[in-house]
Amino acid sequence: MALLSTRRPRHRGIRRYSDLFHPLESQMNRLFDDFWLSPFRETEPWTGGYLPAVNVRENDGQVIAEAELPGMSEADINVTVNRNTLRISGEKKQKEETKEENYYCMESSYGSFDRLVDLPAEVDEEKAEAEFNQGLLTVKIPKSQEAKTKSRKIPVKTG
Repeated sequence: MALLSTRRPRHRGIRRYSDLFHPLESQMNRLFDDFWLSPFRETEPWTGGYLPAVNVRENDGQVIAEAELPGMSEADINVTVNRNTLRISGEKKQKEETKEENYYCMESSYGSFDRLVDLPAEVDEEKAEAEFNQGLLTVKIPKSQEAKTKSRKIPVKTG
């Protein structure tokens, strides 16, 4: 009984087009995944690869940024605004120790993060405010006078 193969036979010296570029395609996919997805990928918290989730929105008068920083305190967090860039950084040190009669366990973790966020409008850095409550950092930054007056409504005509 002969086995039937669904694969096309390969001829010596002839390679398929896809075979030539497969290694390059794999490397390019890995490069793009690492560049575009790494800030959003879930990683082990506090191992140096952690970036907190940050949501930025704006309304007529201000830009609001919210960052999720569970298990941290306000003393662990640094917030700065420079022109139109918000920087949120911090570090966390955690140590757990368990002592029992025939058992001793000590676990510690340490890590830092540094997140830069481009703001969608010109802001007044001097009037920025930050509030930290139950693991959620909220930064409110008023828009500058120039940013408030720059936008205008454009009428849409029918043709």
